[in-house]
Amino acid sequence: MGIYHTPLLCAALLERRQSKHGIPYLQVAEQSGRVAVLGCTHPPNEFRRRPASATTLVGLFLSNAVLELGFMPTLLPNPLAYQPQHFVFEDASWAFYEQTLCEIGDRAIRVTYCDGRMEIMSPLPTHEYAKRRLGRMIEMLSFELNMPTVSLSSTTFRREDLAKGLEPDECYYFKNAAKLRADGQLDLTIDPPPDLALEIDITSKSIPKQPIYAALGVPELWRFDGVKLHCLHLINSHYESRDRSLAFPFLNPADLVQFLTMHSPNDELPILRAFMAWVRNNNWLS
Repeated sequence: MGIYHTPLLCAALLERRQSKHGIPYLQVAEQSGRVAVLGCTHPPNEFRRRPASATTLVGLFLSNAVLELGFMPTLLPNPLAYQPQHFVFEDASWAFYEQTLCEIGDRAIRVTYCDGRMEIMSPLPTHEYAKRRLGRMIEMLSFELNMPTVSLSSTTFRREDLAKGLEPDECYYFKNAAKLRADGQLDLTIDPPPDLALEIDITSKSIPKQPIYAALGVPELWRFDGVKLHCLHLINSHYESRDRSLAFPFLNPADLVQFLTMHSPNDELPILRAFMAWVRNNNWLS
């Protein structure tokens, strides 16, 4: 195994790091508040096959919160590149998923769950820049069009009966805004999903999100891969690429890439002004 640095989301084995034969499952080193996983005596599948003999206790240090887990996470190997650190848990229960969400709270950490697999990821600034800029453009456009709009940002959307849950990078209600409950509660078994969700997909992930969005019934998904902005419509339970948005039928979302890739390190306002000038030049507001 390699060395897995975790600058944003540290993992360390605590007690009971040995099997019944006294062989360490995982070797962990710590320096300057960071943790590195150095080696493992068994492949990840063995941990999943032998949970009783492993009795592994993993601490996920999420700011000041510690989750005590009962099984081994799979630490994804990319030791040299500075990437958002993430862990994948196999055979995770729904109760554990919900407890994880509770412990994380409002921290900027993404948790994805699909059929017993759970991934925890901490996004990088480049990811956040892209999602907020794209979100601002959508919000400015809906404001100028006087469209009823409710933004739920990275709210957790989950359904236990489907064993699926995630947090979009941004999400919006337009047509279904009036259907949201006044008490702020959200239950996707009775409430509608967002009309539009955004995914900034510029780093590798282990759990594909499109099948989760499809299962939850999100009709439109915009996915930015760092180069292209893909507009996806939900058709017969699968996403298909389209040139026009459902939420903004006059708009080809791919045209927004020019504003997503503009650089203004100290001030984004010139980019947003350029976006609004472009919108007005297209006479969409008349």
